[in-house]
Amino acid sequence: MPTADRLRPTPFIAGLAGATSVILIGIWLATAPFAVGYQPDGADWVDATIVGVATGAGVILLGLVTLIVVAGALRAEVRRRGLAPSAQPAPTDGDAGVDGDGDQQPPIQAGDLDTVLASLAAALLEDVRDGDQTREPDTTRRHQTVTFPTAQRRDT
Repeated sequence: MPTADRLRPTPFIAGLAGATSVILIGIWLATAPFAVGYQPDGADWVDATIVGVATGAGVILLGLVTLIVVAGALRAEVRRRGLAPSAQPAPTDGDAGVDGDGDQQPPIQAGDLDTVLASLAAALLEDVRDGDQTREPDTTRRHQTVTFPTAQRRDT
């Protein structure tokens, strides 16, 4: 019987713990000359202090890079397996537009934006060309209510 494809967190936990340990070791290497006392107070840095701080900074940098790489690999693996919640919010009843008759209108898709903008520009051009500001609005013409999604992220 085949087993389910499970995420095995042990390598990722070990990588994150190891990277954190490396960062802590780097912090100790950078602060040891001052904590142990072989750097005199108020004096120029001795060679051992320069080496200790430089080595500690390098080890900290190595630990940070490792931490970022392991965390990124964990994130990619969780997304690949579909274990992460969706980055986009679930649609709610308020996401779909409702026109004056109570009919549900689907939300505007990204490809429809050009069409909506073109129709708005045509209507504006028509109003500008008419130039008649005193006329009453045309109530016989049915207008469509358009809603724009505001919290969607596009993956490119």
